[in-house]
Amino acid sequence: MTASKSPSGLGIHYFSDDRHFRSKDLELWIPELKSMDLRWVVLRGSLSQAIPENFLRQLTEAGIEPVLLLDRDPIRPVTNVVQSIFRAYRRAGVRFIAPFPAPNLTVSWADNDGLGTSPVDRFLEVFPPVAESILSEGMIPVFPMLDPDGNYWSLAFLEGFFTGMDRCGKGDLARKLALAVDFSARNRPLDWGAGGSARWPEARPYLTPPGSQDHHGFQGYSWVDEIVRRSLGTSLPMIGLRAGVTVGDLTDPDYPPVDPIRHDEVNLQVAQIAAGARFSAPVLCLCFRLLTAEDGTPEAGEAWFRNDGTTLPIVDSLKRRALAKNLHPSPVMRKSLRHYLLLPQDPGSISAQTWESLRNYLMAFQPVCGFSIEEAFQAEKVTILGGTPSTVTALRLRDSGCHVDFLAADRM
Repeated sequence: MTASKSPSGLGIHYFSDDRHFRSKDLELWIPELKSMDLRWVVLRGSLSQAIPENFLRQLTEAGIEPVLLLDRDPIRPVTNVVQSIFRAYRRAGVRFIAPFPAPNLTVSWADNDGLGTSPVDRFLEVFPPVAESILSEGMIPVFPMLDPDGNYWSLAFLEGFFTGMDRCGKGDLARKLALAVDFSARNRPLDWGAGGSARWPEARPYLTPPGSQDHHGFQGYSWVDEIVRRSLGTSLPMIGLRAGVTVGDLTDPDYPPVDPIRHDEVNLQVAQIAAGARFSAPVLCLCFRLLTAEDGTPEAGEAWFRNDGTTLPIVDSLKRRALAKNLHPSPVMRKSLRHYLLLPQDPGSISAQTWESLRNYLMAFQPVCGFSIEEAFQAEKVTILGGTPSTVTALRLRDSGCHVDFLAADRM
């Protein structure tokens, strides 16, 4: 998978607690989200207690894409009970689920069992069964966001995990995942870390020499993509979390802390970057922090909507941007192709019998036929050979305005 030419969506993290999953909460927040053109929302939950199905359905029916971070419980093997929870999420229209907290943090694990075992190896035992359960319900399992400052170096953990997935015969599952990726800029420029390790070879785990840069910035996604492509031979779609900057951040003493004015300016730049699809990897969305929070909580300083009725400047800026977009919409891009048959990326996976059967299909329907996802974006209708409705490719094509259907090889 290559970088997408289609714009990335914008979203935001919802309350960090679990006390605001009521219909009356959405009566307030759905109009606010739409007025800022934020069409994705990040919800925190757990694998042991379901987020109310009706709450999720209200979001999806309003055209807002929920991303579920089920990270409240420590990491431990999961029982079969979660299957019924996943089934309810699928009924509500959920497409993306990230189970477990950051596995490269010691505090994320339930107990000290296996303390002498690498957390990578432990996560290789725990994560795949849950990911397969999510896939079985037609949703996309999301690899949880690693903490860049975690006890286990995040880039090394990622490489070890995907190498291990291939080693234990789970390579196909790994290639069906999406990634939750940290897109926080801290208080650094948005180009911090651009070029990845090839440009900054001096960067080492927990040590960035003076004059060098690392993956602790907005461009950190390119370091992640570099590892994924090296491990799997392909990129994976990314869901950007903690995107842009938060008020009060002073991570790097060489740069000023983030005040509300800089927060507004930088996050507007992030919105423009997303709209221009200026990424070297497939980024589905960028989700800012934080919609709102209860007073007295650690997150209250990050909240866009304050409990005293005031808002950060970015709220009005995004509303003006959305209003201008609606008043002066971009010309609708006409599709240059009528019908495109998208073949699997690996031609060797198509049997000789299927190739033979394809001749009759091509004669009957006369589609353009090829392996290019970017070409498929230009078609009014895309038929995916051997695809399933849960593939991220199908979701991206639908989001770009294509009508998508599927063709099983044994039905030709």
